[in-house]
Amino acid sequence: MRHIAFILIITLFSPTTFGQRKTKLNTNGEGTMFFSAGLNRSGYTPTNIAFEGEAFSATLEGTEISDNMESEPLTSFFNSSSPQWNIQIGYFVASKWAIIGGYDRYNTFFDANQEVQLSGTFSPGSHSNYSGTYNSESTDLDLKDFNLVQSQGMNYFNIGVLRMDQWYKSRKAKFAFNTVAGGKLGPIFTLVDYTFDNSSRQQVSSLSGIGFSGFVGVRADFFQHVYLEVNLVGGYLNQGDINLSNSGDETASQKTAFISPQINLGFAFFARPTNGCGTCPNW
Repeated sequence: MRHIAFILIITLFSPTTFGQRKTKLNTNGEGTMFFSAGLNRSGYTPTNIAFEGEAFSATLEGTEISDNMESEPLTSFFNSSSPQWNIQIGYFVASKWAIIGGYDRYNTFFDANQEVQLSGTFSPGSHSNYSGTYNSESTDLDLKDFNLVQSQGMNYFNIGVLRMDQWYKSRKAKFAFNTVAGGKLGPIFTLVDYTFDNSSRQQVSSLSGIGFSGFVGVRADFFQHVYLEVNLVGGYLNQGDINLSNSGDETASQKTAFISPQINLGFAFFARPTNGCGTCPNW
């Protein structure tokens, strides 16, 4: 009997036993905070862009827009002449589930050398090339006639929810592999450069609309506090009220769906671990 008691005591208080009981917390546990920043690219569906002014009302139907003036693949994150970036902060309110807030910057440029359908009415003398009424008439888009550039950012501020599932964690928690998914929504703040009939205005600001998006991705944790994340984001950007002048007498609207790959570097902190313990066991 004494031998059995001695073996139990040694087992309970051995370093191996304590090592198992002090298994590191999961980075998707309740009370964990995280922050990330990264780069993104974006592809857009063709859009109908409506312009409204005192002397004209026109819509460019089927307009192709890009996130960059150059023709670059969406994977060229670091060579873009107009870099897009994003930041995110979050807090796990329950195991696997977090509230997130963030900022995503997207750019839009009219593609050069494209044909669009023009509809609308121009008052006589209001435009050097157009006058009267047009009904879905094919026209070669001249960027000196119409151009709407959001190179200073289509700034999408958002809040949402995230779910993170952990699929693998090394014994000493030096590495973990996770999948993430979630959704978010929020307002779009815009700075535009606008050209009409060879006359340009720069950096006109407005609260132009609202965005909705969802995302899926994978996340690799290193030493519990640093992580690398790759996401694919898709959504809809509804800009129904873009100011084209500081007085607000000219406006535009633009609605487009988008897809956006992202690469993010992040940091995690155990702000309030479950039971107030930084090394509580995971049962």
